[in-house]
Amino acid sequence: SMTDYSIDNRMLTKNIDKYGDKLISVSDAFVIAINEETIENLTISTIQVNNTDGDIYYIYSLNAHDDVFDGDIVNIHGLPIGKTAYENVSGGSTHAVVLASAYIEKVEQ
Repeated sequence: SMTDYSIDNRMLTKNIDKYGDKLISVSDAFVIAINEETIENLTISTIQVNNTDGDIYYIYSLNAHDDVFDGDIVNIHGLPIGKTAYENVSGGSTHAVVLASAYIEKVEQ
């Protein structure tokens, strides 16, 4: 009930500041990469995913996700906190929305 399912990537990339108080849903996202790091007894996970529309998301989570690995499919509920871009192998830029994870569920591997 706390997730606004009407918010999509186009809305976030246009003006993410309008949506920082709402959880969004990213369904059937392919895990490109997942990394976990422990700092002072706190596990921080960073997960890069893309959805079926080809949108890229970076998710920061304060939990370990022992059953999630590269190549898995997950559903995510997260808070949009920013945008980022990085240079891709083709020489262009890839843009991504950054989410603070509220819930991650593994769908399949």
